[in-house]
Amino acid sequence: MYNLEAHMHGSSYWEGQKMGDYFQIIVDKDATEKDAPVLGSSIRDWLILEGIIGREMKDNVLGSDLGYPPGPNYGKAVDEEIDNLQELWTNGLDIIAKRTVFNSMPGGVELV
Repeated sequence: MYNLEAHMHGSSYWEGQKMGDYFQIIVDKDATEKDAPVLGSSIRDWLILEGIIGREMKDNVLGSDLGYPPGPNYGKAVDEEIDNLQELWTNGLDIIAKRTVFNSMPGGVELV
């Protein structure tokens, strides 16, 4: 099975101070190798259309050269908006449409 993975990077806060990075992973465990790129493009196009991510890729994600920046309506996709999100270097979305290993730290490694 192949997965569609979307990392959303951004700064986290601890006692009012910026600290490290966090990310969300969205996975379609039933996507086939053939379907994954098509699903990834479809989701990307929808996120751009909704204004959740920007159209132009930038150097704003860890582990990849380029990612999609937050769009003007990114607040529709998060519980709480970050005031300075547009200013952060790691604030983007990376769409990966291939088989991937996830390390969930305390839970161990899981191949999806």
